[in-house]
Amino acid sequence: LGLIDLIDLVASEERVRRVRVMYMQPEHVTDAFLRYMAQQPKLCRYLDVPFQHAHPDVLKKMGRKGEGDEYLELLERARRLMPDVSVRSAFIVGFPGETAEQFEDLLMFVQKAGFDYAGGFVYSPEEGTEAATFRPRVSPRLAQERLNRLNSVLALRAEIKHQQMVGA
Repeated sequence: LGLIDLIDLVASEERVRRVRVMYMQPEHVTDAFLRYMAQQPKLCRYLDVPFQHAHPDVLKKMGRKGEGDEYLELLERARRLMPDVSVRSAFIVGFPGETAEQFEDLLMFVQKAGFDYAGGFVYSPEEGTEAATFRPRVSPRLAQERLNRLNSVLALRAEIKHQQMVGA
C-alpha cells in the first residue's frame, strides 16, 4: 500500500473530515504527489518537509539528497498547483564542518522559501552516529548565534506570510 492509496483509504471513511500528511522527506514530495494533493478534497494543503539545510555539501554530509535550488523549485511547483498551500520545515545549524558561507547560503534559502512555519535547532552529536565523529565541530557559542540569526529570519518571513493572509 503506497502513501496515496493509504490516504484514499483513510479519506474514504465517512467520519474522516481532513487528512494531514506530516514529515515528508523532500525526495518523496513528487510532482505526482503534489497533483494528487491539489485534487484530493480531504487532504490538507500542508507540506511538512524537514529540509534540514540548503547547502549541498552540508546536506551530503548529513546523508541527505537535494540542495537549496531544487528545494525552491519544489516549493514553486507546490505553490503553482496550490496557491493556498502552507509549508513547514525544520533546519539544523552547527553541523560539523558547517562554514560561515554555508550558513549564509541557508539564510538566503529560507528568505527565498517564505515558509509559513519553520524552526531550527543546533546540531547535537548522538553517540553511535557517523556524524558524531565528524570534525571540525562548530563551537556551541557560534552554533547558538547561528540559530538565533536563523530563527529571526524564519520569524520575520512567517510574519510577512501571515500578514498577507489578514483580510484575505
